[in-house]
Amino acid sequence: LEPSVTEGDYAVSASMSGWMVRPDLQNQTCTVIVNETRTLEFILGRPGDLIVHLLDPGGNSVGKNSRITLISTETGSKEYTSPDGNFTINDLFPGSYDLTAWAASYNENGPIAVEILPGETTEMNITLTPIPTGGLHLNVFDQSTGDPVGDAQVKVTNKSTGEELIGATNSNGVYEDHFQAGSYQVEVSKSGYQTSTSDVDIIASQNTNLDVY
Repeated sequence: LEPSVTEGDYAVSASMSGWMVRPDLQNQTCTVIVNETRTLEFILGRPGDLIVHLLDPGGNSVGKNSRITLISTETGSKEYTSPDGNFTINDLFPGSYDLTAWAASYNENGPIAVEILPGETTEMNITLTPIPTGGLHLNVFDQSTGDPVGDAQVKVTNKSTGEELIGATNSNGVYEDHFQAGSYQVEVSKSGYQTSTSDVDIIASQNTNLDVY
């Protein structure tokens, strides 16, 4: 750079078509002092891509809200989310990463060593282990008539994690699903009715029955 007679702090960045700067060096600051030379270093690499598929033990996509975390000593930690366990991450700086993977109702897996190569796509399958679950069988009735109440909204909240699942009763007033073992709050509501709230414990490998009026 041409010598500058203006002292002060400067923000410096570098770029090159088809390349990317290592993220921890992307934006740097430099203090310029008259008659002195400052040296900055930018490390560039051709980015690579990563495709990850989270699978259940049967080899099928988990099909649930999921998350992977990539950790590198140079680039730090970054999380990515997916509604179904499939991830496509573009423009990763080449190098070694540690990857952890998680999906709803599954145990976290990792860390797994991943190498991102310059200008290449790395694709990998990760098999997750399901967390033991129990079943919830909910019957909703009209308190006055005893008739089943269909199309009632059901909100099931995990008391430990705060995670919520929204569903509805069928025409027979029945709602069924499986949940991770633990304590839950079940809220049932429908227009024209008072909202009902119940506490229930889901036990692994067992079915829990709950009648709501």
